[in-house]
This record gives sequence, structure tokens and C-alpha cells, in this order.
Amino acid sequence: MEFDENLNPIEDRTSGGQNTNPASGGEQTPRPAQPTWSQTPSASQPTYTQPPVKQTVPTSSRGGMSTGILTLLIIVFVGLIGIAMTAIATGDTSASSDNYLDGITVSGEGVVYATPDIAKLDFGVTESAKDIDDVREEIDNRIDKILDALDEFNIDDDDIKTVDYNLYPESDYRYSPARITGYTGRHTFTLTIRDLDDVNDIVDTVTKAGANEVGNIFFTVEDPNEWVEDARKDAIDEARDMAKSIAKSADVKLGKLLSIQENVGNPYDTRYDYGYGYGGGEEVKISPNIEPGSQEIRVSVTLRYKLG
Repeated sequence: MEFDENLNPIEDRTSGGQNTNPASGGEQTPRPAQPTWSQTPSASQPTYTQPPVKQTVPTSSRGGMSTGILTLLIIVFVGLIGIAMTAIATGDTSASSDNYLDGITVSGEGVVYATPDIAKLDFGVTESAKDIDDVREEIDNRIDKILDALDEFNIDDDDIKTVDYNLYPESDYRYSPARITGYTGRHTFTLTIRDLDDVNDIVDTVTKAGANEVGNIFFTVEDPNEWVEDARKDAIDEARDMAKSIAKSADVKLGKLLSIQENVGNPYDTRYDYGYGYGGGEEVKISPNIEPGSQEIRVSVTLRYKLG
């Protein structure tokens, strides 16, 4: 709408693009101007460009897998060749028929009876009292008397070893909680006796000196290797003679020795069990005429020979 110099509206003489307002007697009302938009972006507006999409082409792993399997097969094949060559070079024919089909297996046993040269004696002291210090003191006093009494036998210190020392409370479980009524202590030793003629006298001595636990006296061989060697020789001789006899009966020739297996049985000790509760300073006779007896040592062998 336009205005004159007195600010009076001037009628628009054009009708294009105007509406007729019925309230003004059919006068046309101009349309409001439509804003126009520029298609060119301003310098202040950022522009965005879509990045190109990178296309990845999947690669097949068949080639790599085949190469890995082929490499593994080559390694296994080379390893087998190496093992075979080593067996040939070292003369290992354990898988050949010479060992298992063309061989003979025999067994033999050797037994010797060794004379024990040492004896082992277990002894100790058990004491109870209301106070733990009294228990400890009484045990120590008795042990000192026993060790002093053993001096006459010239026993080395290394031949007297403590195997158990224990102090524990005694409780009365009629009460809840249980009440401690006293304490008990126990000190035990293992004595190695090298002069077997002193065994009876030593048992009497430790008992009279205050040991109230005496038992498990056994005789044994300190170094059985010499006796084992003798038993082994007897076992091998027996097995060899048996192989020769079988080969002669079968009219075949006995070949070289292929293998030897050995088993050494545990030696049997001569034992005497006195039990417990003896001693305490009382003069009692507990020592019979102890004899060392003999110790059985047994060795068995298995020999395998090649035939032909």
C-alpha cells in the first residue's frame, strides 16, 4: 500500500495478485509480499560433502589355509624321517621281530640272609601335671638322667635322635566349655646301638633311669648293598642257566642279551616289641635274651635273549 504526502492511503489501481475485502465495499486488499529465498548459500553457511564410500573386496582364505596344512604335513614327514634315521644309526631295533618274535625271556631269583650289624631302640618319657612348667621340668630331669646313664656305653651323639616332643592340655569335657585340668608331655628318642652285645644292658639302663616308654627294638643291616650284590649275582646266574637249558632243549642257539629287569625286595628286619608303660625308675626285668637273628634280602631279575 502506498501513501500520499498527507499519509493518506492511495488506492492500488492494479488488481492482479490482490483480494477483495467485503468489509470495505468490494475494495481489493493487497496480498502481503512473499519472501524470496536465494538458492545460493551464503559464505557463513557450511557446506557438507559426502565422503566417498570405500568398497572392500573380501579375500578368500583358502590359499592361506592350504599353505598352513601343507607346511604342517612337511614338518611331520621330516620328523618321521629323522626318527627313523636315528633308530637306524643307533641300532635301535626295539620294534623289530628280533626282540619280540625271535627272543626268549627267563627269570631268576637270589636270596641271601644277612647278619644284622646294628640295632634300633625307641624309648621316651611321658609326664603329666597340673602346671605345664612342672611337666616340662620333670621330663627334662628324667631325660638328663637317662642320657647320663648311657655314657658308660660310649654312644655317639649322632646315634641318639629325638623323634617326637609334644606338650598338650588335658581337658574335662563334663563342663561347657571344657576346663583344662592339667598338661601332658612326651619326649621320645631313637637310639642306634652298634655293639649288639650291649642291647640287653641298654634296655635295662634306660628303663631304670626313668624311661617309661620302651619298645620297637629291631635289628638291621646298616649298608645292605654288599648283600644285595650277592643276591643279584645268584639271580642272574639262575636266569642265565635257565635260558641255556631252554635253548638246548629247543635246539636253538642262544644269542646276545637284549635287556635286564631287576626288583629288590624290602629287607625284613628282626623286631622285638616291648610295648609301653615300663620303667619309671622301678626295678623290673623286661629284657629277655635278645638275639639279632638274620635279615632276608631277596633280588629277582628278568633277562631277555636273542635267538640265533
